[in-house]
Amino acid sequence: MKRICTILTAAVFSVLLFSFAVRGDVMIDTYIPQRADYDIVVSAPDGGVNLRYGPGTEYGKILPDMIPNGVVLHVMQEAEADNGNLWGNVNYSGYYGWVALTQCTVITNTGSSEPSSPAPAYKTANHVDYTIQVSAPDGGVNLRKGAGTEYEKLIDHMIPNGVLLHVFFEDVAANGNSWGFVKYDSVWGWVALTQCSRVSAGTGTVDRTPDYSVKASSPDGGINLRGGPGVEYSPLLSHMIQNGTVLEIREEAVAGNGRYWGKTTYEGIDGYVTLVEIEPVAGKKAASTTARKPEEGSRTSSAAEADIEFSRSIENSQEKGYVFCYNSKGKLKWIYETGKYESTELFRVTDIGRFQDRYYICEGGTIVALSVETGKPLWKNGEFAGSNADGAAVFDKKGTLFISGYYGPDLFIVSGSGKTLLRMDSFGDEYIWPYSLTLREDDTIDILFGMNENSLNVDVSAYTGTGSGAVG
Repeated sequence: MKRICTILTAAVFSVLLFSFAVRGDVMIDTYIPQRADYDIVVSAPDGGVNLRYGPGTEYGKILPDMIPNGVVLHVMQEAEADNGNLWGNVNYSGYYGWVALTQCTVITNTGSSEPSSPAPAYKTANHVDYTIQVSAPDGGVNLRKGAGTEYEKLIDHMIPNGVLLHVFFEDVAANGNSWGFVKYDSVWGWVALTQCSRVSAGTGTVDRTPDYSVKASSPDGGINLRGGPGVEYSPLLSHMIQNGTVLEIREEAVAGNGRYWGKTTYEGIDGYVTLVEIEPVAGKKAASTTARKPEEGSRTSSAAEADIEFSRSIENSQEKGYVFCYNSKGKLKWIYETGKYESTELFRVTDIGRFQDRYYICEGGTIVALSVETGKPLWKNGEFAGSNADGAAVFDKKGTLFISGYYGPDLFIVSGSGKTLLRMDSFGDEYIWPYSLTLREDDTIDILFGMNENSLNVDVSAYTGTGSGAVG
């Protein structure tokens, strides 16, 4: 019999951001929350503040450790405890809960912070919408908690020159210099605009009419597939696309330095490659030397530019999941809410991951494929009936999903259209608690099991369409 591992988790989610209404079925009815929108910094005499299930010390702690002093949090709701003190609803490390505002300081935009009643975070800041490129004499710019050098650095290194950043707010520091509120490497903060250059309207122009092929040809032996047009975007793969690989270019874009990049698909992943370190393929249209505007009336999907986040809440032994999708400018596009499920030793709602224009979750044992464009379910498959551990799911190039349930099935394979291809309940008593899957180039899968750290290599070529291998 498989050993039961108790997984303790907590995340109280009591607000939907922007113009979405708060749902009554996720609220605790012993207090009345009010909508809020400002930033605080933890500044408690004890060195930190606890994240709790509700507004008051009578509510249990969500995390065993306190949120340390210096951490900046965004308050989405306020509520008054029984003793009259104010509490704020925040998100810390993916967990939603409540913190005592008496242990925090409201961040203002005047270069000072005073523990006063909460006020809007951007009271003096102006909402803007443009792109900048870091171009500092020191080789980079610091990301700080506020608009001014007196604020603490949020990361231990500078944002290097050449990186493109989107500015959402502007504010003026005490010395009169302008600062911009940006997001870099998943961290929100402020950068000195005097150390950056504004990207002209022509930069980043996208041409969605190309249709030609190129061959990777780099002195380094290969080129990277990146998340956007420019070296400032992170590689999407742990390895380079080897020289000689032929790629189909569907779009062209201009990076901040004026160089051209092409959008392509490699190993089932959409991304961008430089059009400098390539060779044209004979018989195919050559790469453009100038970017063209999209044809009037043309339509393209924005799914590739979407950013998706998953969150889970547990309240009164009821578990629920939320999927948030943001566009390239950080604005909320849609929210998908799962049903409610009775909490058990394993999570009832888990995120599986994204493949191209789909985002996969598992709720109550049912695999759901969501459209990244609309947030609507494309299909559901209830035959899995398991709960996957992080890392226990992988896609092949065609979008076939291979997934394991921690308590079974040991291997479940479902096609990109939602059809069950295989359900292997168990590979034997010696293989227990599958927690990691790795798909290899020879169309086999390595499955790691928690019991005695056993592993198993399984031939799945019959399900990838490349062979007649068998499983089991």
